[in-house]
Amino acid sequence: MTVVRVPERGGVDIASDVWRRLDSNREFNRLVGNGILSVSRSGRDRMRIEGACHVGRAICSDVILEVHEKVDGALAALLGYAARGAFRVERTASPATAVGDLIALLIRQFLDALSSYASGGREFAYASETAEGAIVGGRLDVPGTIRLRARGLGHKFRFRRNVLTFAVPLNRVLFAALREIRRIAELVEVPPEVIARARGLAMLFGDCLDSATLFGRRSEFARQAQDLMSLPIKEDVRDLLALAGTILSHESFEHGLEHVAVAPRAWFLNLESLFESSVLAVLGNQIGTGGSVFKAGKAAPSVFGKESDEFRVRPDIVIRSASGEVIAVGDVKYKNWTGRASPADIYQLLVHTAAYKGASAFLVFPGERFEVRDMGSSVTGAETRLFAVDVRNLGEGLRNLLTELKLPLRSPAAAVSAG
Repeated sequence: MTVVRVPERGGVDIASDVWRRLDSNREFNRLVGNGILSVSRSGRDRMRIEGACHVGRAICSDVILEVHEKVDGALAALLGYAARGAFRVERTASPATAVGDLIALLIRQFLDALSSYASGGREFAYASETAEGAIVGGRLDVPGTIRLRARGLGHKFRFRRNVLTFAVPLNRVLFAALREIRRIAELVEVPPEVIARARGLAMLFGDCLDSATLFGRRSEFARQAQDLMSLPIKEDVRDLLALAGTILSHESFEHGLEHVAVAPRAWFLNLESLFESSVLAVLGNQIGTGGSVFKAGKAAPSVFGKESDEFRVRPDIVIRSASGEVIAVGDVKYKNWTGRASPADIYQLLVHTAAYKGASAFLVFPGERFEVRDMGSSVTGAETRLFAVDVRNLGEGLRNLLTELKLPLRSPAAAVSAG
């Protein structure tokens, strides 16, 4: 397959033959329509694909699109702070890898799809079973009834009746995937709430419990999932089977690992929002002596006294002392570090700081090493600094930031424990 690597917030020119394959692909057009990628013409026979603030991989036709981070190592470093909400999920195929920690996100997607399927009513079938009783409840089995009489059970009849069963191939495959989640949790870290949810759904599929689902090979159920997907079924059921098959095959979408198969989902991570949340979390973990770090919310102060609701400041970081006094106000900018900041970013920061009556103002940028630029005291009275922190070592960089701001630090042992 052709691999096209697109830099985050950058672009790459592609040849006309590759563009023709992409242009006719529905999944690629969906990614463009959802703002993951954009397209422009760069020449007579060339097109340019540009990435936004998301990174991830997707398969479109016979082309693998890889949107990679602009700061080497940023994705691997920030993934440790990523939660489910940090990922944007697209119903597009992507390269699958060996099982890893990110399979927890794939499991969540499977459980969401399975809950939707179960709430709409599970697939069922009618089956014929043999029963015995004093009252005939189906088609009389004459030879069987005669054998009962021969045994002295003259008060009983044997008959065959139709019953409703949910133990159909589809539900059996889904139940096998639910059981496999427990085994995966022994290999990689899966959140307890995800395991509990899987157990709850497994109880709903308890009618599929038999020797095959208990002791059968997961590879056989993965093959059954593929066979069922080849049948004329609903698109949402086909999607559910694809997720189940991926779990049964022990595949994930780990970044940096070799592609081994195809996963039914593409996960794109917004590094801009993740960098912001990571900086906030690490600062809160590093600050000591009763200080607190938080992001401004609905109760943030207003710029104007008259238009108090319309113009509220919402900085990314507010640092407060144990007494409740605001010490410093900061904003996180996921932009290329040049040692400078745009006037608009500085003006916004100073307004935020003045509204909180903070003594210090700062901006945080991603970089390859820790750097600081002291802007001095502004006309609002706030001491203003620009910081670049190494995204591959946020802990050390943000400890240096707090030191520059002359703020108390938590002891390294306590910070690790809190983290």
